[in-house]
Amino acid sequence: MRQGETRPTWDYGTARAAAAACAAQLPVAGLVAFLLTADRADDGSGGGPAFGLVLGLPLALLVLPVLGLLHSAVLTLPAVWLGRRGRALCDRRGAEPVWSLGCLLPVGAGWAGLFALLGAPFGGAVLWCAASGVAPALYVAYSRRREQRLGRPLRKVWLGSAIVSFGLCVLVVLGASVSVSVPVSVLASVSVSAAAVRG
Repeated sequence: MRQGETRPTWDYGTARAAAAACAAQLPVAGLVAFLLTADRADDGSGGGPAFGLVLGLPLALLVLPVLGLLHSAVLTLPAVWLGRRGRALCDRRGAEPVWSLGCLLPVGAGWAGLFALLGAPFGGAVLWCAASGVAPALYVAYSRRREQRLGRPLRKVWLGSAIVSFGLCVLVVLGASVSVSVPVSVLASVSVSAAAVRG
């Protein structure tokens, strides 16, 4: 590709970068949702969700690339396309990633309208849909700049996606374990000090 020539939005490199970034954030979102709902089992079953999580891991490795591609096709790439069109209409003012991020809201609003018909609150759905496209849109802009500098498509995009996803999952688990252990230790020290005051 020559200098100054623009690539189409739906080319292989852009779609691959968007799908990899979308797939990287899905396990992290699933882990956060799992950790937020892990203590809500009313039937007293212990370990059931964790057992299902371990059994679902091999299936997730097969499904994540497909879900990442689907997410990028319905949210990230349309926002990038709208951002490029908006920037072209405004005589190329502003950075392309800023336009892409701004266009996540109308695309997210379109999907939130569909979710609102199914019973979800519209405002929350808009924010969740738009927020789920921020990291992929930024990664698409980064990969385009890197490809222009290198003069070739980026390599090992999926491996980098897997490493980032694993690292973020480890951070989420560590954060959850710290948030659980800190209040328990604080409560233990408060109860010990209260017992010492009484005694």
